Amino acid sequence: MADKADFTDVQRALGEIESQLAGLPQKEDLVSKVELQYLLANKVSIQEVSRILENKANNHETNESIKNLEDRVQHVYEDILKKTQSYALQKDLNYLGTLVELKANAADVNESLQQKASKSSVQNALQRKANKQDLDSIMEVKADSSDLEKLLGVIETKVDVVKMHAAID
Repeated sequence: MADKADFTDVQRALGEIESQLAGLPQKEDLVSKVELQYLLANKVSIQEVSRILENKANNHETNESIKNLEDRVQHVYEDILKKTQSYALQKDLNYLGTLVELKANAADVNESLQQKASKSSVQNALQRKANKQDLDSIMEVKADSSDLEKLLGVIETKVDVVKMHAAID
């Protein structure tokens, strides 16, 4: 009887077998040979996976290029906007046009210049005027202001003397 299993040993062995069977696929999970061949034939190959990954990398590079182009376009747009804001507006151009129309034209300027006195007539007129040397000599002959003050002082004294004599008489 020593070779006989007792109830607990059998129960334990059945539990182990049961757990192993639970890990195996069930009949519902099994596929037929035809279905297995169909699934194997339609599986993705390594080349297809490589091509998909390469396309994904290319898509990433393309997206980066598109982003860079969008940034460049935005920068160019901002530059153009700044430049157009510094250009003259139509109303400014109209205002400048009216100012230019009001300015004298070449014919008007030439006509005005012809009406001006000639160089020789201006020189003749200046010749007739007194020069500095003539004025200086005339001024030397004229009385000095200090001489005039002395003369006025003498006249006032004489007037006072005459008044005193008149009062005495």
